[in-house]
Amino acid sequence: MRIALAEVRENFDPDREGKVYAKIEGVGDSDKPINMTSLYNSGAEGTVKTPIPLQGTYILVCQPENCEEWFYLATTGAEFLGNANTPTETLHEFESPNAIGSDRGNETKGGTGRDNDLLIQNELGCGLELAQTLGAKGSVVHSKLFSGQGKKVLVSDSPEIDSVILDSNQGSRISVTGDPKSPALASKAVEINTVGPQTYINLNSATNMVVQDGTELQLINNSTGSNKGVANPEAYGDVTLQSKNRDVNLFTKSGIGRIFIECLNPNGSNEIIQLKTNGNGAIRLIATKVEITADSLGVDATNIDLRASNNINLGAGGSVNIQAGGNVNADGSLVNLNSGASSPPSVNNGEDTNNLGPEGVTAF
Repeated sequence: MRIALAEVRENFDPDREGKVYAKIEGVGDSDKPINMTSLYNSGAEGTVKTPIPLQGTYILVCQPENCEEWFYLATTGAEFLGNANTPTETLHEFESPNAIGSDRGNETKGGTGRDNDLLIQNELGCGLELAQTLGAKGSVVHSKLFSGQGKKVLVSDSPEIDSVILDSNQGSRISVTGDPKSPALASKAVEINTVGPQTYINLNSATNMVVQDGTELQLINNSTGSNKGVANPEAYGDVTLQSKNRDVNLFTKSGIGRIFIECLNPNGSNEIIQLKTNGNGAIRLIATKVEITADSLGVDATNIDLRASNNINLGAGGSVNIQAGGNVNADGSLVNLNSGASSPPSVNNGEDTNNLGPEGVTAF
């Protein structure tokens, strides 16, 4: 076997044929094709691939007995040998800045035709890729851990992506972004996408979701029921807050804070807001002023007690009807009937509008 020193003259290899062209010392003046080698290659999917040597570097090459081809052994640190022939074109002149190299997996990387990636991959397509393709139209710089079924963990410094991505290749994906140039990715964000359910279980402590100094905290269910289960066909679209052993608290600490509970659909035909205790409990309304505005007000109770420290004023645009199964008792220092001395009620109920408007959240 013959071993020789060679200078890499050209490493432009957009078709990934695994070749460089070098001037071999003592073997004529023309550049010879050098076949790249690997520490491991199964002949199928399994391989360990390193970047090809740069133009102008010196490498060790070998030619086996009874073989006309030359093979790459290693890159050396040898000094320039003063070859008579020099490359007819510099790298900058030869390569178009828009040259495209075809990546493994039939993906396309913008950049030059040099293959600068490092790849370790086994027989089942599981491996590690370290990419460093730089170009005028785009750059691909990342570390990627991947499986043969398309699962991957991508740590990318590519300007378009600039993210850490965990992807199952089955619709479940978590993205933690930096400052990507792609309009499809928000900057400095965390995005979680799943096709199946999302479950968060805290075994021994608290779960906190805090907007420290951002904008809104929103919980939105847009489900139309197209993916509802067969066992419980009504189980879709709800937003549920439930405590098994203690309270459910809904607070605002703002001095001008408001709490709205609304049915927003103006065309709704059977909208209901229901407050109910199923045990021996109470529903209390405690405020400086309680306002009730309705087209119809119905009160049904075993006993009704009304007490005012000042006046009770009752008024009706129509009749006032009082019926009793027993006595009707009216006591006072003076009881006037049809005297014109009564005072009409003074009702000054108002209505506020929430900050989101009559349609609520429309961003999703």
